[in-house]
Amino acid sequence: MKVQGEDNEEKDEEKQVEENKEESKESISKTINEESYNSTPYAHNSGTIKLVDFSNKVYIAPLTTIGNLPFRRILKEFGADITCGEMAMVNNINSGQSSEWALLKRHPSETIFGIQVASTQSNELAFCAKILENETQSDFIDFNCGCPIDAICNKGAGAALLNRPKRLYDAVRVLTKHLTRSITVKVRTGWDDKNPNGHKVIPELQKISRGKIAAVMMHGRSRLQRYTGAANW
Repeated sequence: MKVQGEDNEEKDEEKQVEENKEESKESISKTINEESYNSTPYAHNSGTIKLVDFSNKVYIAPLTTIGNLPFRRILKEFGADITCGEMAMVNNINSGQSSEWALLKRHPSETIFGIQVASTQSNELAFCAKILENETQSDFIDFNCGCPIDAICNKGAGAALLNRPKRLYDAVRVLTKHLTRSITVKVRTGWDDKNPNGHKVIPELQKISRGKIAAVMMHGRSRLQRYTGAANW
């Protein structure tokens, strides 16, 4: 049987827990905002980096729902040179979602390994870049600007970034600023066949690469084609 004093103590503890949660959320939000717009690069992000060389290599590109770690291990046994994890959403990485973090895991057999991320917010990407730098091991980070899935495009991410090139460039600038490993960018020919602009994006990416963009991968279809119809190579 509980006495009144014990009930009050439990209520006080519950209140303190809730207050601590709110303080934690405010602290994380403040950190994201401060670090995202800080014009000073991280101290360890100076100097040149060795770019991943994709020439004459068998590259297993990211395959959502298929290209998991066991699948990539099998392909390594069949001679794959470079592998990349499935697309991971930046906001889920930042929030610590375990299922998203599982997509970032690298097997020891993956000698050259990349992590693919998708986002539309530069502030999210800046915070995520620091996490990736400190908590993951990969040879490159692949930025997805080609995913045609409605759930992704409706958020302004994936292939939808081709409709907002400035936002795409801002996102890539953030990655080149805060990462000390190679960066690759996945694009499509455009949003639709009538207005192809993927080829126009590539020269702009070269201008802002800071010597870190190792490759731009183009899917030879528009977003509206998704995965059907003939690819325009």
